[in-house]
Amino acid sequence: MHSKNPSLHCRRRVLKNTIQEGIDSGIAENFDAKRHLKTLKADKKKNGYSNYI
Repeated sequence: MHSKNPSLHCRRRVLKNTIQEGIDSGIAENFDAKRHLKTLKADKKKNGYSNYI
């Protein structure tokens, strides 16, 4: 999957590596998805993105 655009190829490689790091890090412990979503919504609203979610 090589692109004629080297910048795009570089971004794809960085994205692939970042995704692999996440997979390799394992499953999060003590993660409260509802609390995290509430925090994200509050941050977006505070920063002027009230229609985010």
